[in-house]
Amino acid sequence: MTRRAAGALLAIALSAPGVEAQTLTRPPATPPSATGSDEPQAGEIPVGRGDDDEPDVPAVSIGRWFTLGGSVQAEWNTMRQPAGVAQEALEPEAGSSLQLRTSLTPATGVALFARTEWRREFPTNVPEWWRAGDTSGRVVEAYLDVDRPLGLPVGLRVGRQRFRDAREWFFDDYLDAVRLRAQAGRWRFDAAVTGTVSRTPVEARSDEQRPHAIATISRRVTRGMRATAFYIRRGDQTGGRDRPWWLGASLASRGEHAVMFNATGALRRGRAGDVRLEGWAVDSSVRWHIDASGRPAVSVGYARASGDDSTADGVDRGFRQTGLQDNSSRVGGIRRIRIYGEAFDPELSNMEIVTAATSLRLARALSLDVLAHRYTQVVARRRLADTAFEVRANGRAAHLGDELDLQVVARPHRRIDLRLIVGVFKAGAGFDAPPGAGQTTIVWRPQLRVYF
Repeated sequence: MTRRAAGALLAIALSAPGVEAQTLTRPPATPPSATGSDEPQAGEIPVGRGDDDEPDVPAVSIGRWFTLGGSVQAEWNTMRQPAGVAQEALEPEAGSSLQLRTSLTPATGVALFARTEWRREFPTNVPEWWRAGDTSGRVVEAYLDVDRPLGLPVGLRVGRQRFRDAREWFFDDYLDAVRLRAQAGRWRFDAAVTGTVSRTPVEARSDEQRPHAIATISRRVTRGMRATAFYIRRGDQTGGRDRPWWLGASLASRGEHAVMFNATGALRRGRAGDVRLEGWAVDSSVRWHIDASGRPAVSVGYARASGDDSTADGVDRGFRQTGLQDNSSRVGGIRRIRIYGEAFDPELSNMEIVTAATSLRLARALSLDVLAHRYTQVVARRRLADTAFEVRANGRAAHLGDELDLQVVARPHRRIDLRLIVGVFKAGAGFDAPPGAGQTTIVWRPQLRVYF
């Protein structure tokens, strides 16, 4: 398929009303994603939900083929005592949003899905903050899904859609794509070519707006284990030579067994201008459910990504993630949490991260997650990859800091979701603090979400 033809297909799909790939009660004939996760993927999630860790709320049916669902959310984000680590402090802000999700199934095997969002953010540190807010709207998803076109044992999806893996380590983003998927016995296949329907100049486009080729293949090894291979290649529309690609694999258990594990590895290759890329990374975790109820759970995790100790040899041995990742997973509680820290939230690059976590299901609809992280640079460098802080390390000491995260989630009603996240980051010897500045950063995020 030529780029012009693919762009035309994307434009047609994005100009049409969006739709969900299946109804609320009938599962898809083919899996919407071969990411290796047996958790619900984006296309399998009922239209009333936005993610697989949200409550299963029935959407409103209008007629035989149309459904409508969504959510209203209010949240507060603030960072305290950021001086010394975050040179540009996170401004306290409150936000509210409305999401609408609609699906239309005009014929058997044909579906349209759309998810739109309107959001208003309020800077709470200014007088009359409720009047100073900014309102914005966007189309989160809008795609056409065809199951078994022309009787072929595949599924086709065209438009803006979500790509994600179980730990959101390779990708968790919304991309404009033409996508094919299939299943044959224990095997799952997923292949896509992405582009961008955007007026943004090519040189100013972000990673997710650049063209990609994405392929995954997975196999159920045993009843409780699945192996997956990933390939992601990014193009360069500027005429340069920035064309990285990633090859990775994961082996993970599924279901609620007494012991669950995940092991992931990846290589980063290709070129960035005249520099050859040769980075690598690994991530692994083990979770133990202490009793049969699965409520108390203890986890340990270890992640490491290569660094580069020379900038003059024409080879970059430092690993970078794809830029599409979210690094979010469950550790036993009701909701997902950022597995590398809610406050520091680093990209896995030139870093070793050791994590210990415990999760308590205090009741069926109440959970508590506590995570501790330790961050160490593989090669002591001033420059850091993507983190939540706008700051450089000192390049002398490798220990960047430690963090303690707490997440409490309560569901007093199936349509109400209460969530509180607190992250405390204490900087290590790898950061230099200005005189008199504190070394501890506290992030506070309460959230209320109501589903309909």
